Amino acid sequence: MSRRVVITGLGTVNPLGNNVETTWDNVKKGVCGIDEITRIDTTNHAVKLAGEVKNLDVTAVIDKKDARRMDRYAQYAVVAADEAFKQSGLDMEKEDAERCGVIFSSGIGGMEAARVLALRGHKPIIYEKSDKLGGTFIAASAESYKGKLRDLLAWYIRQMEQLHVEVHFGEEVSDLSALEGQQVIVATGSTPRVLQGVPGHEKMIEACEYLIGTPVGQKVAVIGGGLTGSEIAYELALQGKEVTIVEMKDDLVSQKGVCLANSSYLREWFALHEVPVYLETTLKEVKDGCIICTGEDGEVTIPCDSVICSAGYLPAPIAKEGGKVHLVGDCRKVGNLRSVIWRAYEVAMAIK
Repeated sequence: MSRRVVITGLGTVNPLGNNVETTWDNVKKGVCGIDEITRIDTTNHAVKLAGEVKNLDVTAVIDKKDARRMDRYAQYAVVAADEAFKQSGLDMEKEDAERCGVIFSSGIGGMEAARVLALRGHKPIIYEKSDKLGGTFIAASAESYKGKLRDLLAWYIRQMEQLHVEVHFGEEVSDLSALEGQQVIVATGSTPRVLQGVPGHEKMIEACEYLIGTPVGQKVAVIGGGLTGSEIAYELALQGKEVTIVEMKDDLVSQKGVCLANSSYLREWFALHEVPVYLETTLKEVKDGCIICTGEDGEVTIPCDSVICSAGYLPAPIAKEGGKVHLVGDCRKVGNLRSVIWRAYEVAMAIK
């Protein structure tokens, strides 16, 4: 069955302009948004060009104190969302403020959906199985160099309080039958991929478990060189740990949608500090004191005190999408912060 969609408003922040009008005008003029990088020193980097947002005053939309706590991309998202909402022409005084929606789980996706719904006059209700807001984003923002992400999480939690969003902690929902007829947003996240076919896999520490506090030894093997695994390896190396990365693919951080500056920095940092990286290598067995792997040159034994598994994540929705049930975040498709926030925003804006 086809559905008709009405675009009520547009908003954008990008290298061509800080609003829709400027962006479209520069597109028509053939203006290029790529220029020399100015925000960081590129002397020791191969990449010298990028698309940077310039001359944006975020304090016109975001409180100065809140802006200081948010990373740039989060600021851009809020500014663009504000433009789209204003362009929509919605008059909240004329909207039905008694409309309700239910959101399961309270990671960034769930809280963004609740925030937008509350701003539009709905009364969202969050059911969270744990005792705190944040979901897996608590682990994702745990590394020492991710202070801005922790600030973003704090901002979202503060938004839930300021918008008087009703939150039920310690309530896990697995059956939606009692909510038939209501708008329901499922934001239950994902589950870690377990390498059950590897002997000794139970000896490994799951990535999120490490990030929320599980201790590790001095010599650590990280299985999986995607963004999460590479960031964990970087954090461990900063702590003075002896780290080894094992990755099945032919490059680190090979997934799509990752900022080139981030992935390039990690690769160059590992090379500069001579962090051992085994590419096109498969974990064969986990033993006490070492792991056995297989690569192009045959079998290799890597000594280690601890093994962290960062083999990826699988969507874990509690219901199928359709009708008045909407999936947001990793429970729909494992992505990144940008994709999670924009999907949540779009779903919340589409609910009537």
